[in-house]
Amino acid sequence: MKISYQNKTGAAIPLTKSQVVDAAVDFMSNTYTRHVGGPSNYDQTKFNDSVYLLTFRAKTSSPRKQMDAFEKANFELMRRISRRVDRYLPYQHAGFYFVDHDGSEVGKARSKKGLHIHAVVVVHPAWKKRFEAAFDAKGFSGDIHMEKLNGATTDVQRVTEYACKGVLWKTGFVKGGYDEFGLIGPKSDWKDGTLQVVKPRRHKALTVQSATAS
Repeated sequence: MKISYQNKTGAAIPLTKSQVVDAAVDFMSNTYTRHVGGPSNYDQTKFNDSVYLLTFRAKTSSPRKQMDAFEKANFELMRRISRRVDRYLPYQHAGFYFVDHDGSEVGKARSKKGLHIHAVVVVHPAWKKRFEAAFDAKGFSGDIHMEKLNGATTDVQRVTEYACKGVLWKTGFVKGGYDEFGLIGPKSDWKDGTLQVVKPRRHKALTVQSATAS
């Protein structure tokens, strides 16, 4: 996956943790706004209440295999939500996922031991019950856990910062971090394997390029 952060003139600028987190939250917020029919129907508390933190762990010390296993589990999740995956695709949960390792929250050096995935996703209001029910059954390709956020008290920005702590430090990506995150979203958002998250308030955009979209 390749990423670039551009200013209004199109010039590339360094990526910091706050920039990536802002873009991820904006992407989820924009997705939710479409879900509810436009800005006039947007409610911050209801948006927060539609965001979920997922934690996934497969038995592998390879970041790439950990990501592949998560993407497989995510597809299994979509099949549990709707037997006809093509019906769910336009409304599917959307957000970013990041590779993490045990101990990153206390500043331990990166390790291939204890690898896992954190994902922050927003779910279409009409599909929330099915999304939550999908986790009641066992049999995923790995250990996956869903945590529903409290809409009245949760700061989605801080939850996203927590999710990306394994690949992003304050000043930017750690070595190898560029290749250890991915995006989940409706395929209709993608064109030629590229998704652009526009930030009109700051006249900047985060462009994410990938050969495949989950």
